[in-house]
Amino acid sequence: MSYKRKTFDMFYMFHSAILMTLAFAGLFSSTGWFSELCSHFYLQYFVVLLVLLVILALRRRWKLCLIVAPFVLICLYKLLPLYFPRPHIAYDHSQRLAVMTINVNTANRNIAAVAERIREYQPDVICFEEVDNWWVKELKSSLSKDYPFAIADPHDDNFGIAQLSKLPMQSSEILQLGDPPVPAVWCQYALNGRPISVVSIHTLPPGSPLHLHVRNGEFAAVAKLREKFGDCFVIAGDLNCTPYSLDFDKFVHDTGTYNSMQGFGVQCSWPTVPPFYPIFLIPIDHVLATPNLVCTKRVIGMPMGSDHFPVYAELFHADTTLRK
Repeated sequence: MSYKRKTFDMFYMFHSAILMTLAFAGLFSSTGWFSELCSHFYLQYFVVLLVLLVILALRRRWKLCLIVAPFVLICLYKLLPLYFPRPHIAYDHSQRLAVMTINVNTANRNIAAVAERIREYQPDVICFEEVDNWWVKELKSSLSKDYPFAIADPHDDNFGIAQLSKLPMQSSEILQLGDPPVPAVWCQYALNGRPISVVSIHTLPPGSPLHLHVRNGEFAAVAKLREKFGDCFVIAGDLNCTPYSLDFDKFVHDTGTYNSMQGFGVQCSWPTVPPFYPIFLIPIDHVLATPNLVCTKRVIGMPMGSDHFPVYAELFHADTTLRK
């Protein structure tokens, strides 16, 4: 083997080994903080490892290909399910609820861009994260004509939360989730006479083992309130968790919901700013819904000054008598 060829193999396999190790660790995301962080970047692992696999194949390094290929398949195992649509269920076209979740970023002051995104999509209910007193005042001032119903718990620590709606709120409550408690919002609406709840949450980012424990505690607290929300509800917000995580799977299972991203593919929502954008884009802003709600549209909105993109989803009451 020539010196150049040996150097090439060492260079690519060194970088491949790092990514393969991270991808493998992500499979065990429920075991600890490091594995949980590794689980968020399967899209990045897939792109880089696929490129390396193609390069190795073009250079006919078949033995090295056999090492890299299984890890490309691991990444596909995590990514592909999001591209398979849920089983078709007929739905009532007259009972639509359009939900938008927007992490405004407390330091951001671009209220005009946020209002523009809302006017663009015209959601029925908007879930806001990271609102302080300034944001609550500006949102109510800018949107009160179209969204006269509001509940908010502003904070300066990036965990203020609010919900604005075109629909009257039959019931509403500021919830305190986890230990230490983090605020969330629960609102119940009537959609053509049928009750539907929308829960706005913003969990701690798992930046340390302690924060991971607190975030998962918030997940558990939401799951325990499942009966309070009724049999038809939506959970929307910045979950600081990707759909590749086992903790996310557990949360979805425990709340009896499904990920509205399913069938629409990977839709990354954070971060929007360089140098992390677009290299480290991951899907952490979510709209989850009970199976009796059918998601027909889910899109990522354009930037609005925040480090998050807004997420918009259209949901319809399922007509279970016409299930196909």
